[in-house]
Amino acid sequence: MSKRRKIKLSASAIGELKACP
Repeated sequence: MSKRRKIKLSASAIGELKACP
């Protein structure tokens, strides 16, 4: 479950970074 949570966190961070110019 830890791995799944890390993937979701990574995806969220990447999405936020992409949203920011």
